[in-house]
Amino acid sequence: MSRILKELRKLTQMLYDGKNKKVYRLYKRLEKVGNRRKLNLNHSAMEILLGKHLIDKGYKVTLERCLVKDNLISDVYARNGKEILMVEVETGYVGPNNALVPVKSRIAKDIAKIIKYSPFSDEFGLAFPPSYISFIPKYFIHKDSNEIEKIKPLLKEFYPNLELERIKDAHLEKIYVVNLDELRVKEFDAKDYIKILEPFKNLVLNDIF
Repeated sequence: MSRILKELRKLTQMLYDGKNKKVYRLYKRLEKVGNRRKLNLNHSAMEILLGKHLIDKGYKVTLERCLVKDNLISDVYARNGKEILMVEVETGYVGPNNALVPVKSRIAKDIAKIIKYSPFSDEFGLAFPPSYISFIPKYFIHKDSNEIEKIKPLLKEFYPNLELERIKDAHLEKIYVVNLDELRVKEFDAKDYIKILEPFKNLVLNDIF
């Protein structure tokens, strides 16, 4: 067993009360995935903790679920009755190619995730650690067409092959702050999260969007 799987199993045992086998199945799913490709410990641990949070709220949760359309893999796929919630987990990592444009590249990545994944769900969310702040455009609050024009240059720079017209079908309902240090998850309505950060964004960002 790899070190990553050992650490994930240890985390699962901390969360698993011996009765809720649904939480243990989250680990078993990642164990299966880990036999096919390398896992990122931080990312996978956040998936497990968020999965437990949603299970406790009554959702049926699957991790790393393959979506037939567009060959996408949903990090956290949750169902409550007929309603589907999908959440993409972002650690805030910036690759070496974007080391000199970390803020712009991260904002573009978060927006691209919303555009690509959210149309396949009834509700869509993004999950971050407390150490990462995601500045999400106000477009996802009120769907103002003028806001789209502010976003397009950013997406063209980092995701030139992304069909920008798909943004009209994109939606964002939830933000989850996943705190591994304290093993807890704070859930926000996306509108509230964006409004909370808007004054700070105006202080630290000038012309990204």
